[in-house]
Amino acid sequence: MDYSGLTDIMFANLLGISDKQLRLIKSNKAEFSIDTINKASEFFTVSINKINSEDLEIDVCFREKLALKHKNNIEYYTLLESRPTLRHAIRFTLLENSDFRSNGFITSEIRNLFLEKEWDFSSGYISTGMARNKDLVEIAGKKIIKGKEVHIYKHYCPIKIRFDKNSLFIDEYLVFSKLTEKSTPTHQ
Repeated sequence: MDYSGLTDIMFANLLGISDKQLRLIKSNKAEFSIDTINKASEFFTVSINKINSEDLEIDVCFREKLALKHKNNIEYYTLLESRPTLRHAIRFTLLENSDFRSNGFITSEIRNLFLEKEWDFSSGYISTGMARNKDLVEIAGKKIIKGKEVHIYKHYCPIKIRFDKNSLFIDEYLVFSKLTEKSTPTHQ
């Protein structure tokens, strides 16, 4: 569902069930009916057998491809043309932006990127979303703009590489250290 950008409420409405029922299903306290499975399969344009397989690969552009497939079905197309969840916007738009990945963005730059796709998220909502998605983004620094300190967000990279004079550290573990002339010679 994350790849589609639908909220739980949107998905529940699509399936014709309550959001409470969807929460129960997601927490394994209830199950989908045959009708809801068929409806989900129809919406995602994926066979039931493929949904149950472990090798299901989903394209980064899944939402856009679904919109193209459903362009003549107003019920589905309307959902796919509306603003996605913020997590979806972060994962599939922000993290795919090379400027963001290399330089990082402040909240207003992130908002402008989303506005290019006609997704109007408030700056406060984006800031909260950045804090809630620490597995995707991190605070890479701070900047002063108009006298105010703002965060610079960047793609979260769990592996930290640091070069220290003649040594290479990955996640604070020494991987390589150049031997100097003063090293102790090996005994034969």
